[in-house]
Amino acid sequence: MDALTELMDKVVPDLEPMLAFVSIALKVLIVAGPAVMLLLGLYYLLLAPREATHRTGYRTFYGMGSVEAWRFTQKLAGFVWGGLGLGLTVAMIIVCSVNAGKPLEEMLAISMTCILVELGLIVLALLAVELVVVIMYDRDGYRRR
Repeated sequence: MDALTELMDKVVPDLEPMLAFVSIALKVLIVAGPAVMLLLGLYYLLLAPREATHRTGYRTFYGMGSVEAWRFTQKLAGFVWGGLGLGLTVAMIIVCSVNAGKPLEEMLAISMTCILVELGLIVLALLAVELVVVIMYDRDGYRRR
């Protein structure tokens, strides 16, 4: 039995460094989405183009109807995405620090749950911005009364 154990030790590589890398990669993936969302929110809020372009900006059908609708859409998207990105980034950093010593299988389940929650909240944020712009402006970009 000792000979088999010695042979397995020689043939099978040490997986600890690779498992440590996977654990770190999972933590980065958990925080990466909200961090990107925060950066996009800051971009839409602070650096968005003054008029609708086809290169950058948060484009919606109703938000591109006029310059006023475009600017409102950029500010709204900036506040929503920036606020959600900041909140999720802080929450995911806390989740990563609380679950730092968990085994890889548990960390994988936690990271998948976090990513699915992030995706759900992103979809809700998209729908919320679209809905507010549709309520505030008509398809020609005029403000509804």
